[in-house]
Amino acid sequence: MNLSRERRAAMLDRSIPYYNIIMKKNAPTTVSVLALPPQFELHTYRPGIEQQWAELEHEIGDFPSVQEASTYFAKMYLSRPNLLARRGIFVSDKKSGCLVGAGIAWFDNQNGTPVSSLHWLITKEAYQGRGIGSALIAAALSIYEKENAFPVYLHTQPWSYQAVRLYHKFGFRLMKQESFAGYENQYALAVPVLARYIAPECMRELMDQSE
Repeated sequence: MNLSRERRAAMLDRSIPYYNIIMKKNAPTTVSVLALPPQFELHTYRPGIEQQWAELEHEIGDFPSVQEASTYFAKMYLSRPNLLARRGIFVSDKKSGCLVGAGIAWFDNQNGTPVSSLHWLITKEAYQGRGIGSALIAAALSIYEKENAFPVYLHTQPWSYQAVRLYHKFGFRLMKQESFAGYENQYALAVPVLARYIAPECMRELMDQSE
């Protein structure tokens, strides 16, 4: 299943053509873990939260069933419990305990070498626009910095152009040729589509460090 490991900062527009986009942040910059509104709590993995994660991923259409999402999480992340304990990032509503956002500061393979990669950034639709996505990215980058694990890669697509803008603010740039995890880099096809939705100045900066 060729699923993107980044998910929306806003509703995805799936009418936009899908092309693989590879982004990379080469080195840490000064990024503070951002404060969330007081009703939310940013925390690490807690046993059982994978069920809420699976339900949320299914809700937005990333998996055809909750069971498939749950199986994926168990195989990919629960099989590495010590790493998940350090690198799983979740945001929950303090009162209800409802999971409202998540991201996983994980790794993938690049030509036989492990590289850092941000997986499954997601915010529940009803809670978007409250800084949850930004807080998750900042927390992930803080983890990578503490573990001296730069550069950091991510995979996305044009229909997540609002998330691309957010990644840009945190220093990620489009890669022209480089890739990871077996993704085909479709930069030449993706850039003209992104340019329809992202301001020219932002596009220039996104492309500035392309390789």
